[in-house]
Amino acid sequence: MKPTKLVLEAFGPFAERQTIDFSRVYDSEGNGIYLISGETGAGKTTIFDAISYALFGESSGGVRDGAMLRSDFVDSAKKTFVRLEFEHRGKAYAIERGGDRPFARMESLSALSPIVDGVRAVTHAVEELLGINRDQFSQIVMIAQGDFQRFLLSGTDGRSEILRRVFGTERFERFQRRLKERAVTCAGVLRDAERSFRQYADGLRCDASSPIALWQNEERSSKEAALSVARADELIASLELALAVDKEALRNGEAALAEAAAEHSGLTLRMAEADRSNKVLDELAAKRGERAKLMAAESEAAEKEKSKRCERGRAALRKVKPIADRLAAITASLASAGDTAAALAIASEKLKAVERAFFMGQASALAEELKPGSPCPVCGSLDHPAPAQRADGVSRAALDKARADAERAAHAEGMRAALARERDAVLGAFQLALTEEGFKSEAEYRAALMTEAEIAAIENELAMRARKIDLIAHDIERLERDAEVIEKNGGRIDTALLASSLAAAEARRSELSRSAASLRSRGEANEALLGRLAETRELLARSEAEYMNVKALSDAANGDVKGRARVAFETYLQAEYFNMVLGAANRRFSDMSDGRYALRRRGGADGIIERQGLKKVGLDLDVFDRYTCKTRDVRSLSGGESFNAALALALGLSDVIQNVSGGAGMEAVFVDEGFGSLDSEALDAAIRTLMDMSGHRTVGVISHVAELGNRIDRKIFVRRTPEGSKIEI
Repeated sequence: MKPTKLVLEAFGPFAERQTIDFSRVYDSEGNGIYLISGETGAGKTTIFDAISYALFGESSGGVRDGAMLRSDFVDSAKKTFVRLEFEHRGKAYAIERGGDRPFARMESLSALSPIVDGVRAVTHAVEELLGINRDQFSQIVMIAQGDFQRFLLSGTDGRSEILRRVFGTERFERFQRRLKERAVTCAGVLRDAERSFRQYADGLRCDASSPIALWQNEERSSKEAALSVARADELIASLELALAVDKEALRNGEAALAEAAAEHSGLTLRMAEADRSNKVLDELAAKRGERAKLMAAESEAAEKEKSKRCERGRAALRKVKPIADRLAAITASLASAGDTAAALAIASEKLKAVERAFFMGQASALAEELKPGSPCPVCGSLDHPAPAQRADGVSRAALDKARADAERAAHAEGMRAALARERDAVLGAFQLALTEEGFKSEAEYRAALMTEAEIAAIENELAMRARKIDLIAHDIERLERDAEVIEKNGGRIDTALLASSLAAAEARRSELSRSAASLRSRGEANEALLGRLAETRELLARSEAEYMNVKALSDAANGDVKGRARVAFETYLQAEYFNMVLGAANRRFSDMSDGRYALRRRGGADGIIERQGLKKVGLDLDVFDRYTCKTRDVRSLSGGESFNAALALALGLSDVIQNVSGGAGMEAVFVDEGFGSLDSEALDAAIRTLMDMSGHRTVGVISHVAELGNRIDRKIFVRRTPEGSKIEI
């Protein structure tokens, strides 16, 4: 990266727009050394701050942020603005930053590339383009005032980060990390395989004294220690032997079980036969007793009496009862009819009275209509000697009601008379039925009368008793035939003794059955687990082999090999790069110190780097003093010596970056002050070094040292004025 033009406005002490055309201070090849001078506080360092701000949004020293860089000489209407044009690897770029609300814009001046907008986006694009961030830029390219010794005195971690970015070694660190992650993954797979094998092993069923149980107990007490393939093979061999032993034991047990089962079956048959024989004898005795009980419970006379009673009851129910029921119904009807003759007499008298009143009323009405000489509507006479007197009559409706009442009374009397005649006829029939059925009186009939249900119940009782006696007789006949055979075969059997023998046989058969079932179940379970264990053993073997291979690679790449130098792959490469940097730096540092000093990487140049505990070492610096032939810590150098060492180291790093393909190409170096601490010889050596370096890059120096002004022709002068600083070339 080499700046070609810088534009400032309202930035730091610069109020008005100031433009620096760097091409005016470069030689014809675009290189050379130039001096930035001016009064203290005029803004010399601000020029470097503006370059760093344009690139990264921060000052070169990192102390002042964007808001602090705004000029105090301008009002709020004028906006802070910085534009930097620069070349990098043959291409031109421009960046603008500023504003009260920070903005940033980056574009390519050499090609049609997309414009990048946004503060963070531009900063990220610059870091990607240059390969370094602001901190690394200030250490490698822009050695700001007070920061000369930062790169010189950085530890291994700090230098490692710088070397990673500028030489692109992060891909090797990613390679190391991926190897370590792969080793962790393989370790996890191996641990899973070990856990699976142990889980299957824990499921094995065995006797407490067997080798398998001993193996299980040892593994449980090992607290998840690594499980070797040989250890797994030991268990599998023990399991195969145990399975063979269990199979032989199962065959013997099944043979003994078959014998016990046959014995038990024979005893079971004998017990069943004994139960059947004894049951026949018991049943015969019970049937004989039941028949005797039935015969004694009711005599033949009583049975005939019940049969006769059913016959008389059925006669009373079917032949006499219907007539008796009819007679009772007629008698009840006569009782409810009442005195119909008296009611008929009263109704007849009332009808006569109502008719008389009705006709008198009619005659009175006609008499009122008679006129002398007019014919009578009844008799036709023209004379009316004695017309009827006026009288109150009754209505036609009253007359009709009286006639209807008289007719109903007459009908009721007729019905009563008919019922009386029917009662007399039915009573005669009832007496005749009693006589015909052999009942001497109605009371005897009532005593013999039963319902159909009662008759059926008695008849069923008689029929069932008869059937039961017949069935019992049939059973006794059958049982007696069977009992005769039983008696010939020895008669009743003592089942208690037989039951004791059967129970003992059952216990032995059950015990053998349980033992065989246990052996069978254990064998089947262990057989299945043997297959799982064999599969897991193969997985364990593959996982162990893969883990050992990957772990060896990871340990080698990450510097974790025990008993050997603990050098990580990336650190080893960085050490090689650092050796190159030291070689380039020492060419200058030797001249600056008149051949006295040389920078050396701690541990030497043979690549032997080790970690001390958790601390990463290998990129630490010592200085070799040729006057004393001793090596000491670089921090022991004096102030002027440290400045020259830091300058030589920074320039050496820039040289190597320039020469390494893919590195961050820095075509400019900026040095801010620090020369005041040098004596005349050291200053002369530093100037000579800068002059030599300016032959192939640009070197910008900020200093108020007069000797530098006398030795450097091209100058940028910063002049302080009451209205703000001005820049002159």
